[in-house]
Parts: sequence; structure tokens; C-alpha cells
Amino acid sequence: MRHRSIAVLAAVLSLVGCEQAREAKNAYTVVTHAAAASKQMGAALEDAQTRQAERVKNGDTLALPYKELQKYLPETVTGFDTADAPAGQTMQMPGMHYSQATRTYHQGDKQNLTVTLVDYNGAAALFSAASGLMALGMEMEDENQRMNSADLGQKGLKALETYGKKDRKATIVVAVNDRFIATVEATDQPDTEAVKAVAKSLSYDELLKK
Repeated sequence: MRHRSIAVLAAVLSLVGCEQAREAKNAYTVVTHAAAASKQMGAALEDAQTRQAERVKNGDTLALPYKELQKYLPETVTGFDTADAPAGQTMQMPGMHYSQATRTYHQGDKQNLTVTLVDYNGAAALFSAASGLMALGMEMEDENQRMNSADLGQKGLKALETYGKKDRKATIVVAVNDRFIATVEATDQPDTEAVKAVAKSLSYDELLKK
């Protein structure tokens, strides 16, 4: 009986030791991933700052006029029959200058899709705040929404897509060349496929050169 008790105690201690080892390993993994994510975000922000400094050096410090941005919005969107006229604005204040262009497309009474393009060339701090998480390859899901990074298959683009499980709102946000943010959002959607397709179809070539 004594030998059996010792054997049981040894087995319990072994299990406790294994559990502690697993917990230590999990903690190490979390810390390692957090450090890697921090390093990745830091590298992305440093790259964005380098691009911004190069533009400043070349005298390119202002955002494009909103009328110019409107040229990059699609005339039509597949699956949406009508479209509003393009809208937009240019905002300027001390130390900050950015422009925004937007257009909304409609299908029936419930489905609306809006494309928004913002030029943050004169507001680098706002761009960093808007795009920093895109460099992490993050994923998040709860009862209300699902969020994850998206690959649009083109160099110079970073994207994050979000789907509202209850309100059926789909959104994809695309950072372009550490300067522009393109957002496509649509109501009454079963998933993010429609907004992702529109995001892929936008004309990025000229924006990537700026």
C-alpha cells in the first residue's frame, strides 16, 4: 500500500510539473508573440516615417485636392444599380492637411456601399494611428463582430476587414503606400466578399507611385 501511495504521489507531482511547464511555455509564447508584434509594428511605423520624410524632402507636404481624389473612385460598382454624386472635402489647420473623397452606391432599399479615399500626406500622425494595427496580421472575434487582416494580392497594400454579425455591416480598410486610406463598407451583407472585391478593383497604381 505504501509503495502504491508513493507511486500515486509521484504521478500527481509529475502531472503538476507538466501543467506548470505547459503554463510556463504558454506564457513564454504569449510574451514572444507580443514582442514580435511590437517589433513588427515598430518596423512598419519606421518605414512609414521614412517614406514621409522622403516626401517632405522632395517638397511633397500637402494632400491632393479632394477633386483629384474623386478621380480614383469607381463610376459604377457591380451589384449596385445607382450611385450618388461624389462628395469630398479638404481640411487644413496648423500642422495638418488632409483630403477625403467619398461616393455611395445603392441596390434596392437596404443595400448601400460606400467607398472613401483619404490622403493623409499632410497628417502623418493620423495615418499612423489609422494604419498601425494593419501591420500585425491581427485576428479578433466575439459575439458582435469578426475582424482580421486581408491580403489583396498587391504589394504596398495592407488591409483589415471587419464583419458585424448582428448588423450585417461589412467593412475593409486598406492602407496604400503609407499615405492613403481606402475604406469600402456595405450594409446588409452575408460576409465581406463584396467589399473585398470592390477594394481589389480600385485603381491603386497611381496612388502607389505618390
